[in-house]
Amino acid sequence: MPVKSYLPGISAIALGIVAMAFGVITWLSVRTPHDHGLPDDQVGTTRIATVLPDEDREPSFGLPEVWEAVEAHKERPKDPPAPRHVLESRGRRPATIASFGPFTAVQVNVDDNGEDIIGDAANEPSIAVDPSDPDRIVIGWRQFDSITSGFRSAGYAHSHDTGETWTTGVLDAKRFGTDPVVAADGFGNFYYSSLTCLDFPSCGDIRVHVFKSSDGGITWPVMTDSFGGDKQWFAVDRRTMGQGSGHIYQYWTAKLSCCPPANFTRSVDGGLTFEAPGALPSPGAKWGTLDVAPDGTLYLVGATPSVVTHSFMRSKLASNPFFSPFIDLAQEVSLGGYSVGLPGADSPNPTGLLGHVWIAAHPTDSNKIYILGSVRPPDGDPLDVHFIRSDDGGETWSDPVAVNDNAGDGTWQWFGMISVAPNGRIDVAWNDTRSNPDVSNLSQLYYAYSEDDGASWSEGIALTSVFNSHIGFPLEGKIGDYNQMVSEDGAVHIAFAATFNGGQDVYYLRLTPPSNPPAPLVEPVPVAKNRFISFVVPENDEPRNTAIRVRLTSLHHPKEPPDAPDFSSFEGQYRFVRLFRDENEDPVFICPDPNFYGVPFHCASLGCEPEYRDWSAEFGGEVLHVTSRAIVPSSYYEVANLDVTCIGAEYDCPVVSPELGIVTALWGNVIPGNLNVLDIAAQVDKVVDKPNAPHAVQSLISPNDIYAPTAIVNVIHISLVADALRSLPYPFAGPSACP
Repeated sequence: MPVKSYLPGISAIALGIVAMAFGVITWLSVRTPHDHGLPDDQVGTTRIATVLPDEDREPSFGLPEVWEAVEAHKERPKDPPAPRHVLESRGRRPATIASFGPFTAVQVNVDDNGEDIIGDAANEPSIAVDPSDPDRIVIGWRQFDSITSGFRSAGYAHSHDTGETWTTGVLDAKRFGTDPVVAADGFGNFYYSSLTCLDFPSCGDIRVHVFKSSDGGITWPVMTDSFGGDKQWFAVDRRTMGQGSGHIYQYWTAKLSCCPPANFTRSVDGGLTFEAPGALPSPGAKWGTLDVAPDGTLYLVGATPSVVTHSFMRSKLASNPFFSPFIDLAQEVSLGGYSVGLPGADSPNPTGLLGHVWIAAHPTDSNKIYILGSVRPPDGDPLDVHFIRSDDGGETWSDPVAVNDNAGDGTWQWFGMISVAPNGRIDVAWNDTRSNPDVSNLSQLYYAYSEDDGASWSEGIALTSVFNSHIGFPLEGKIGDYNQMVSEDGAVHIAFAATFNGGQDVYYLRLTPPSNPPAPLVEPVPVAKNRFISFVVPENDEPRNTAIRVRLTSLHHPKEPPDAPDFSSFEGQYRFVRLFRDENEDPVFICPDPNFYGVPFHCASLGCEPEYRDWSAEFGGEVLHVTSRAIVPSSYYEVANLDVTCIGAEYDCPVVSPELGIVTALWGNVIPGNLNVLDIAAQVDKVVDKPNAPHAVQSLISPNDIYAPTAIVNVIHISLVADALRSLPYPFAGPSACP
């Protein structure tokens, strides 16, 4: 393959004439705080060095080390496509619409009839929105036609109605395609970058193909070889005027590529051709992204090859088509932690990454830059979303801060991503395991934003119900390596992978950022009881009557024993917190304390009718424990406040606080070594009024009895309960439907 010129169509003589006319041919200084082991004659005066394609360099650049790493990362196609009989046997079902409070995510990877394909998988989504027509959106992903094969192709979908409906396709169903990245320019064109190999199945020649669509993602007639390699990312200069508008910049992991040590290329003709690749300054970067500032400056970030630090690079002349894109600033930056890849089975994404490193330029101020990533801090916390910013074009950087409001709590905040709206609002989203702190595989999509350049952040807002990131694996133990988002002034577009229907699928969620973040319910209080949810009531400065709404959204009761009833008919049903009342209908707040018998605590139940009251005035800052037959073990609930304006419309009224997710304890769980009256009562509740209940007296200490504190519990009761539970079938019955 011939080396492509930096200036297609311009002769060397013409280039010299142009250069002399401008009088600007010179080496630009690369400002680096460390020389990173560069040769003495290159320290301080280097540019992106041109590296010849594979067939034009010596065979000594050989590939054993490269392929060993590719094998570990599983980007080499080890499996052939699934056979026809497997594909023809796949079933269909309605596409998933995942609603969570005011937010709705729609499944994108559907068949021609808009239905979900059972037995396929889709993950690692990338999203682009047409700046000239925001109704037009394209999402790309890794499409596995069957989870019985690791073979994947470049799946995509387009929408021309702001994500209401989607039409799907595959760029080349017979060609291996992975690491999808999509982008849009300011002229209405979409681009799709896909890693492939030219000699399947041996895959000794890795390449990245860039596809171009000028009709909103309907067709992709242009395909260009852009060199490239594993974990490539590219950015398009979205400007419609000025030098560099429409340029495309792409970089990748140098070792796992077409032509190491090359890891960067550029297109100055809208993706029709790409320049011969060059090598970024040492130590290079991987697992990162690029962005273009309003003045055409190119910014780049990634983890260093050692993964312990992060690299930032800047090119102020990348927009000039007459010169190679000199890097005029390259330095290491601190995100307060390191990026994580192949994190193991006890992580949310065992054989994948836990997120890319993201860079975003301010939409009007070219000197303002933001970097964000899910990183492992040195304090032992598994992962947090960290953010830094620069106000001087990357010369200096702020100290890292955590965007997630639960930093250091031992949970995982992974696949962190960032985008900036034209008005300067910074949006961040990530997957979060906070609602299930003891496991790593149950996550929700969370969101936060900043309106002051990242100096402060809103509370984290859950956007989805819980999904299990460890299911639906297509012969590899991951759900991709990243998600992506795009921001407008009045909307945030998010493409993410989740398993709401038991398989890996790609979803699109569009949310309207709140102008004033509502006061959220604070963190739930973990109580290891089958039929209790507990939370802290928020404190309000002013009196305000609200109702507290509770909804069962995700059911995780065990498949065993076989006689466990099916509670699925109760998913999505609403109940409302109501205080216990005595014979005079006066509120009764006293229940047995979960740790110290005889100490009262606030307890309530659930009912079909809402109860509006000033909960903050009565319980502000205190824990409220709620128990009811409508609370099922091993399940997930949403709790939120409704304003009095919702009276009569409680089932579809917008909430006035972000919904709080609470998980009930597993069937049969008690606190080891801390058996108390509430544990005993919870266990007895499993056998009351059952044929094998040990004694009628046990009904006196049911937690559903408001007079439970009057019961006398002793060692005989404990032994009788233990005996009754040794071979007890699953005894719970769901709540009655509300009228």
